Amino acid sequence: MVNTGAREQLFFEAPRGNRITLRNQEIEKHSWATWTAVLGHTCEGLWPPKCDITDINATCCTKDKSIIATADDFGFVKLFNYPAKVCGHHINFCNQCLLISF
Repeated sequence: MVNTGAREQLFFEAPRGNRITLRNQEIEKHSWATWTAVLGHTCEGLWPPKCDITDINATCCTKDKSIIATADDFGFVKLFNYPAKVCGHHINFCNQCLLISF
């Protein structure tokens, strides 16, 4: 899965790399091992008002799928309950956070 600046989720078949189309219902049926995408139904609450799609650089979900964290252009690391439906807590980390991982 790849997220684009046009707010799209693109899916590709492994190992050939052919692009495939999945509907939201199909995406929700899959049991993902982890979640590092910035878009999707589980990430709706990550975006503050008037936020640009490129402002959130990375996400990472805990293995037990209880918390998702974001790293953004403003130096914040934010924690949300997973799935993220409302805003969470944040820590000002640095000028710009590019990656995050548990």
